[in-house]
Amino acid sequence: MPVIVVRMVSGPDEARFYKRLLAAIGAPEPTRPTLGLRESTARACSAR
Repeated sequence: MPVIVVRMVSGPDEARFYKRLLAAIGAPEPTRPTLGLRESTARACSAR
């Protein structure tokens, strides 16, 4: 099972987290990125 390690910034920011997660797994950035869309895209890509 692949594992992704992401270093978080000092102040938590979910949008940043999902943006970096999507970049780490090579997923395309949504055209109109919202937090919910980034989260669902990350979940869909990691389930593959």
